[in-house]
Amino acid sequence: MILLSFSALAGIFYGSIHITKWNSMWFPTLTEHLLWNISCCVGSVAVLPIGLSMLIPFLEGRLILRRLCILLCTISWVLFGAARVYFIGESFLSLRSLPSSAYRSVQWSNNLPHF
Repeated sequence: MILLSFSALAGIFYGSIHITKWNSMWFPTLTEHLLWNISCCVGSVAVLPIGLSMLIPFLEGRLILRRLCILLCTISWVLFGAARVYFIGESFLSLRSLPSSAYRSVQWSNNLPHF
């Protein structure tokens, strides 16, 4: 039960980190920006119903409530997985339209000794 709670908190933290790019202008299209914002919300919130899975063992006599809990947990896992896949995919897709400043050499490398 502690592991599941820790996993849910880690998932919330993972989704919340991506919210820092909420108003960023580095997305190539407006659609990608909108999908990123949606994925941030889903990635942060979809792990909350997973906490319901801790209630499943206590719902022995209540078949409908148990099935509803399992359904919500399944939908949450699917949405959370889709949000994570989008985070990774968009990170690679954004490489196609980098600003020209990304190709400039960094200045601090001139101060490091090299052979």
